[in-house]
Amino acid sequence: MAQFAPPPRCATCGASSPTFGRLSRRGVLAYASSLDCIDGFANDVRDLAGLYSVLDGNPSDERESCLRVGILSGYFETYASQQAWDAVLETASLIGPHESIDMCEHDMQLGRGAATIVSNVEVATAHANLLDAPEDTVSPRLRTRLLAGALSPAAWYARALSYQRGFRARMARLFADFDVILAPCTPFAAPGFSDATIAVGNHELEPAKHLGMLTHPVSFAGLPVVTAPVLRDGNMPLGVQIIGAPFDEVACFAAARRIEQGFTDTSRTSIES
Repeated sequence: MAQFAPPPRCATCGASSPTFGRLSRRGVLAYASSLDCIDGFANDVRDLAGLYSVLDGNPSDERESCLRVGILSGYFETYASQQAWDAVLETASLIGPHESIDMCEHDMQLGRGAATIVSNVEVATAHANLLDAPEDTVSPRLRTRLLAGALSPAAWYARALSYQRGFRARMARLFADFDVILAPCTPFAAPGFSDATIAVGNHELEPAKHLGMLTHPVSFAGLPVVTAPVLRDGNMPLGVQIIGAPFDEVACFAAARRIEQGFTDTSRTSIES
């Protein structure tokens, strides 16, 4: 998938994406070839690692050494509700010491814009025939995206791809100091059907437009991600992105297992007390 709402919104564990290009897409219906990847959903980290081992042939999800943990702040903290941000801090504490990484909003928003151009152009190229399909067989939203992609100048697309190459390099360099990096999956928990906007700090965010705004930069960078659910009684689940260096899915699984075990131990202690 190129972009989607992370699985922890439904309290499952999921690989938002392995490293871009690591798994074959043979037999998969194309959406945006510069962003598409194979992902999976599972009930726990063990099942998810098992699924990945079948797809990739690498069964390891263990890492004994200490993990250096970073937390994406700046843009990611600005557009996260207090509950979403607390979920990130809580999961980080289960892994070990961590440091904040201030991410420039301007760069992240440019990444989102470039990703939109790339996905619009590539989906319009792959599925141009849908523009001639009967009106009732193509949703208005998809038709708008197809038209936007078909009418985008080639120069825009070329510049967006060029920006992506630089963006991926800058994001990859973060892992010179960290093994895994954490970030919220979404600005807020699942909204109600009648919620036109959700207040996050000083911003009123429309769910349909902003649910993916914290995952878009990460998927655009092509980095491997495992998403972990954070569950609290009486509340909708929240998700945390566990992001690894290119081709270091093992670190993501190792961090996810530690987080899962930490929540299990905390829950057991609460019940016993």
